[in-house]
Amino acid sequence: MEQEYRKELFAKYLDNIRHVIYEKILDSNSELIHKLYKKKKNSNLRDNPLWLLHGGELINLYSEHKNKVRTKDIDLKLYMTGEYNIPYEIFEKSLKKLKKISLSSDTDSKVVLKDFKKSMGKYYDIWEMGEKQRINMCSSLLINDLKGSFSQINIKTGKLMDNKSIKDIKNSSTQKWINGDSCSAFIMNIPYITQVGRDNFPYDLSDDIITSYGGYYDDDMDGYYIYEEFLDILESYVSNIHESSKSKKDMREDFVEKLSLIRYKNQKFKLSSVVGIIIVYNKTKDELYLYQEGILDTYIDYSAGDHLVEELEYLGRYSDGSFPSIVKNVHYNNKYGVFKIPTLTWIIYDQLRMLYVVLRGEYLLCDKKKCQWVELGGGAKNNYEKYFNKLSGLLISFNNILSSLHTGDVDDIHDEINKCKDTNIEKCGFSAFISTLYENLLNEETFKKVRGRSKKGRTKRKRKRTRRKKSTNKFLHELMLKNSDINI
Repeated sequence: MEQEYRKELFAKYLDNIRHVIYEKILDSNSELIHKLYKKKKNSNLRDNPLWLLHGGELINLYSEHKNKVRTKDIDLKLYMTGEYNIPYEIFEKSLKKLKKISLSSDTDSKVVLKDFKKSMGKYYDIWEMGEKQRINMCSSLLINDLKGSFSQINIKTGKLMDNKSIKDIKNSSTQKWINGDSCSAFIMNIPYITQVGRDNFPYDLSDDIITSYGGYYDDDMDGYYIYEEFLDILESYVSNIHESSKSKKDMREDFVEKLSLIRYKNQKFKLSSVVGIIIVYNKTKDELYLYQEGILDTYIDYSAGDHLVEELEYLGRYSDGSFPSIVKNVHYNNKYGVFKIPTLTWIIYDQLRMLYVVLRGEYLLCDKKKCQWVELGGGAKNNYEKYFNKLSGLLISFNNILSSLHTGDVDDIHDEINKCKDTNIEKCGFSAFISTLYENLLNEETFKKVRGRSKKGRTKRKRKRTRRKKSTNKFLHELMLKNSDINI
């Protein structure tokens, strides 16, 4: 039960930033189309890789509102295929040419990349754009308009009130939460970026750091118990970042420079994640909890076309590593952008695959030579209820769409379908047609910002300590799976 409450909090957190992520996806796709592929947005993009949504966020696009499953993060993936696939051997050989990097001292990026760039040859521009786009998208969630170190998040509505400090955490209005306890919740206004638990930036909230200040992880709540003194540390993280930058421009330039070096050092990882932090004060029990979750996962496979045939078949992809997908033109910020979205039939297949994996208790892990079944652990183990719910909601929504289509005017449907004259099936195939029947598929509401304010309140300060309960961190295990392209 506690983990469901936790998930709902992060789902509400995501509601506040979803529009920023979607706009960055559209901007990045436009840049890929214009600068890398030298095309226009209305061109045939069948052989041009773009950023793809995956996971629960994608499923919800194809679900009716009543059948949606709340999602706490956005899985975003870029698979370089076809002529943009960087051959695995070349990429691996080039990575060895990267100069050794020390993040604690000044390092010249040009020196680090000199031999790597030469070794990559014509593929360097593909890699460079992918890394720049990833860093830009992740940084955009750190550089925001929120004032102060914390923002109170309304537990019921998800609305934010910014400009909160540590003195407000125990003195703000409360709401009923787990077991009816009176609680208040706050997000840290600047999340951090991690490379599968390594080189966290612009601050570190690893398990070692939290435990060094007396906090400890609890498996049942999938979070940490912390003491009031640790709030000072958290506040100093955010205030130091603001004080070191004169403007957002300076902050962005500093972040891009440092994150670039971090990515050069961690190229063996395909995943970079933005980690959101939520602090909950339980007034009833006078306890403080810290939760962290990857709110945006950016995954890039530069050699997506060089996978074993067995793996591509298992994942339901084409022989070149690409996905069955459709193209959607979207209007936002007074301009048009392009989304590529996996087809409904592929999503159904993928969710059946994941349900099978959870029921089996193993997932198929492949390298360049062989595939083997590996034991499934972490939050996905035995969590078959999650996948039954996702798949059921998806199929119920699909059935309702088909029923509505069946009872419609066939002549009108025929005329509507025949308006599309393009021979590109990503635009005029049956999957593209079915997608037009879903109201939630990238509608205008997706790009609207959640707005609202919370009320202030006061509570009495007390101090209480609880016993340590040792366990493993599910969040870190989830990142490791996602880095192996295992969706959970």
